[in-house]
Amino acid sequence: MFNKIKIDDLNENWVKKIHYEWALIVTNDTDKVNAMTANWLQMGYLWNKNVVTVYVRPERHTYKTMENSEFFSVAFFNPEHKKNLMYLGTASGKDEDKLAKVNYHTTVLDGAPVIEEADLVLTVKKLYQHHLCDENYLVDSKTIYPLQDFHLETIGEILGVYVKAAE
Repeated sequence: MFNKIKIDDLNENWVKKIHYEWALIVTNDTDKVNAMTANWLQMGYLWNKNVVTVYVRPERHTYKTMENSEFFSVAFFNPEHKKNLMYLGTASGKDEDKLAKVNYHTTVLDGAPVIEEADLVLTVKKLYQHHLCDENYLVDSKTIYPLQDFHLETIGEILGVYVKAAE
């Protein structure tokens, strides 16, 4: 299914990958796995750890599951999955089993829920959460958040990097 690799072995153009290919943020809330398409995320090095930062708006079902879960994953897919990622970014996991609808399956790695169909997965343990707010912006936040629906920022330590095993 997956092979674990060292994070230093990644040689992706992450800005391009995140912006154009998107990712799935995968969480679980008790017994149900939820996934949301995202391209607001960052990767880097912070607090002597490899980290990923993800952003989720409060109206998304993932917002609550992100608040309530200790682990999550970030999954990347090849371009043939774009239609599924579009669907997963618009449908709500509160109303249906989105993953079943696109025929995705889940497993757990490093304590985090993972989509088996992904090509690359980062397993993540939450380190920090913060609700973005108007008073901290140095620019006019109304152009970014006209509804003032500020994201939940979650910074997590990357526990593992997994690539799809050759079939």
